[in-house]
Amino acid sequence: MVSGIRRCGKSVLIHHALRESKIPYAYVNFDDERLLGIKASDLNDIFETLMQIYPGVTTYYFDEIQNVLGWELFVNRLKRQGLHIYVTGSNAKLLSKELATHLTGRHLELELMPFSFREFLAYHDISPQTSLTSSKIAQVKKYFEKYFENGGFPEVVAGEQPGIYLRTLFDNIMMRDIVARYHLRYPNELKELGRYILGHPGMRFTYNSLNKTFKVKSVHTLQKYIAYLKETYLVYELLQFDFKKKERLKKPRKLYPCDIGIHRALGMESYQGEGRRLELMILSHLVNSAQSVYYGEVSSSEIDFITEKNGKVTSLIQSCYSIKDIETMQREIKALEKGAEHFHCTNLLVISWDEESRIAISKNLTIHVVPIWKWLLNI
Repeated sequence: MVSGIRRCGKSVLIHHALRESKIPYAYVNFDDERLLGIKASDLNDIFETLMQIYPGVTTYYFDEIQNVLGWELFVNRLKRQGLHIYVTGSNAKLLSKELATHLTGRHLELELMPFSFREFLAYHDISPQTSLTSSKIAQVKKYFEKYFENGGFPEVVAGEQPGIYLRTLFDNIMMRDIVARYHLRYPNELKELGRYILGHPGMRFTYNSLNKTFKVKSVHTLQKYIAYLKETYLVYELLQFDFKKKERLKKPRKLYPCDIGIHRALGMESYQGEGRRLELMILSHLVNSAQSVYYGEVSSSEIDFITEKNGKVTSLIQSCYSIKDIETMQREIKALEKGAEHFHCTNLLVISWDEESRIAISKNLTIHVVPIWKWLLNI
């Protein structure tokens, strides 16, 4: 079971894996306009047709199956018959705990995202090692600037014009995955909200404050709109960290676009410029990690990112385009120093555009300043 935003490579991944394994399989794409409007009760007819087209096949691949409400019961029945089922979809509910209860027995889940920087380099046949020569560093940095400009959607990386391609992708997600799926009466209201969020990475909000800007029907409707944007992987929501989990839900949140390319493609200059884009790229990478991610606040000082694993804070991270300005550097140091004491964490990072250093703030506490391209590659 593979889930992720549209056009991030889910179908290519499954097709490639099955073909490389030389496994014969039957395939249905439920995004095909000829299948629009089918119901769960129609799925058995499709299955019987597939058995006629692919006699003897025991492996079935159902693409974008979330378009059919109630599909999980159908898939579970096929599993009980001993068939091997692969499912992909562009909705986060595909991996929900509630859904897993319907799929009894063993199943594997994978959440796919646009290319990471390392994957972007691999596509261009560049394999960064732990120790890089000056010429290799220059090459990696050159490619990073392109990645920072256009993001990691596979077809953009392969050469599609990012502006046209990603604006069309945004419209398709809005209309096909949200408006049509949930029968929304005011699509322009949703699109306006989506464009605003994608154009303002790191925007801090409460539902009440955001509704003052957009004046939708109700706060409840606004909550549903943002939930739809999250379900389709268009945006990430970041909660403010608190050791008490219930308290996290009461505090202001932040929203970030899923990819820097789609943020740029919508034609909105990010408020606070490249610094916010740097922040967005850091979060995109952290979301791929095996840790939970939050932002934090300690005594009026904000910490951009807090990572947590198994109930323990594992790192405090500040995003800062440049620390050459003394006041900026002192502000970041002060926030991390407060955070280290409050969250009992000594892994302190400042991620910059291209600066690297170590700042000792006490005998046992050091802040590591790391360039973004090097941090993304973990070297």
